[in-house]
Amino acid sequence: MISKKQIVFPLLFMLLCGYVHGQEFFPSNFIHLVTDETGQGNKPVILNEVYLKKKGFNRINDTLYVHPLSHEKLVLHAIYTGNESLIQVSYFLNHSLDQFRLSLQNQDLQLQKVNENHYQSVADQYNIHFLLKTGQTVGGKKMNAIVFNFKFKNGTRINSSSQYNFPVSGLYPFQHTKWFFTIEYQKSAKYGDETDLYIRLSKEKTPNTIEFLNDLEFSATYLDKNGKPQTLSGTYNNGQTIAFQTRYPTKSKTIKYKDGKTVRTEEVLPAPLPVYNSAGLNKLKNTAAYFHVFFNQSYQVAQYQNCLLLTGKLYDGNPGINSRPNNDH
Repeated sequence: MISKKQIVFPLLFMLLCGYVHGQEFFPSNFIHLVTDETGQGNKPVILNEVYLKKKGFNRINDTLYVHPLSHEKLVLHAIYTGNESLIQVSYFLNHSLDQFRLSLQNQDLQLQKVNENHYQSVADQYNIHFLLKTGQTVGGKKMNAIVFNFKFKNGTRINSSSQYNFPVSGLYPFQHTKWFFTIEYQKSAKYGDETDLYIRLSKEKTPNTIEFLNDLEFSATYLDKNGKPQTLSGTYNNGQTIAFQTRYPTKSKTIKYKDGKTVRTEEVLPAPLPVYNSAGLNKLKNTAAYFHVFFNQSYQVAQYQNCLLLTGKLYDGNPGINSRPNNDH
């Protein structure tokens, strides 16, 4: 029996942080949906409660979780034979599969397209398949389904950094969440050549917002020094740390050759800016360059009640990852 506390607390946290109804999981998230760290006996692999609770899913049992607002479902089937194991996670959702299908085509995932509804990655020790299905009947209701099949030879070490193939994920599932954010920084009290960076994500309304659009992309809106809203976008990698990288505005340059007939357009990237430290950040405050510095770093993530605190460092002599925009929006 699920207690009222088990239902209310995750719901309250989601609502405070700006729950947006929609698809909750994308391709790179599926490996975190299961764990063999807490499974026992004839159920060595179960659904990962630590990760799923952060997305607001309620545990029905070890192999079934349901979202109380969207009614999305996660169902686990595991088949163990003498030589191989098959882990199958079925994600039932109410939304179109078009966005997920597009995500599967991301080159970073290195998935082979079998057909419009089947993508795979095949290796010697294991293989991965994503199957997309429409119009599945679940509890008398029509839903779409994403089926994730992970098949591997027994004895395979999938995760070399852990004694478990599917360790309990301590990652915060940023995908499909929206937050208000504030930025702070200060000279490190311990090391003179370091500046401590902080991005605080919370429910408290600020002029700045960030939305994690899926498992790879984000978009942030901020007020510039003239009080006008500006937007930057980019990608993020959510691993042991969360690492951001922004996309920089480009300018078109048209070149006309001497023969007067051929015209070529080239993209000219912004010129690099000087090295950043706390003094440099003071001068750049609320410009595009200022925000690009913060969103081209790696951060540790800690959760405090209804807030997430991202902590990182900026080193004198190192302006961060490609921190180069030269406009002053």
